[in-house]
Amino acid sequence: MRTERGNDRMADTRQTYVEHALRNYVRTSRTSRGLLDASASEGKRHLLTDGLTPLDVESLAVRNYRSTIVGLYDQRDLTVSSATELRSFVESVVLSINRGLTREGVLYRQHDSSTLPYTRAGALLLEVVGPLFEDFYDKLLRCPSDPVETAGWVEYRMDLTDHLWADGCGRSTKAIAAWVLMRARHRLPDYPSSRHSQFAAAPRVPRTENEDHERGQYEKWLRYYRSLFVG
Repeated sequence: MRTERGNDRMADTRQTYVEHALRNYVRTSRTSRGLLDASASEGKRHLLTDGLTPLDVESLAVRNYRSTIVGLYDQRDLTVSSATELRSFVESVVLSINRGLTREGVLYRQHDSSTLPYTRAGALLLEVVGPLFEDFYDKLLRCPSDPVETAGWVEYRMDLTDHLWADGCGRSTKAIAAWVLMRARHRLPDYPSSRHSQFAAAPRVPRTENEDHERGQYEKWLRYYRSLFVG
């Protein structure tokens, strides 16, 4: 791996990116160990494919993730002309990640969590998704910013606060964040293997509850996310 010191951009290969992304996936996803988690919200279980054994889940999830990251690397220079196109592209990534693990057509979350501070499911399609992809398009293309900040924002919004996807939210979002970084020829983060460490900087209250508090918890998350690139 050849890295340009100072801005973390690198001349890298597809294989290196894929291996790095898979390493993060194994460290952060319970699905990589054969677990399809339906505990976060009531009603989620019926969205999952019936009859999968833990070995089925593990092998299918890893295969999906690898092929999706390969595809994202190959599409790192994809031209996207609108927020609507960007949304369609991201949705195709989520469906690729979840192929065979969730029932056909399952995409956006429809159930609320009893324990985690996610945006209400009923507000996602009505209030959140449209503006979110407009913001994403702005950050990515209209007014490109630091790719690490954009990738961190993707993980914060799509997974930790709005938690858009019905299943595979963490692994799908990390794949999309990896695409943001690969577009910029930037190296990927190095997630710790400890789940406690991974979620120590996660938000504690819903994103829309208090504007000042939201700003603070987003900044805390972004500081943590940036720390994953140190070293």
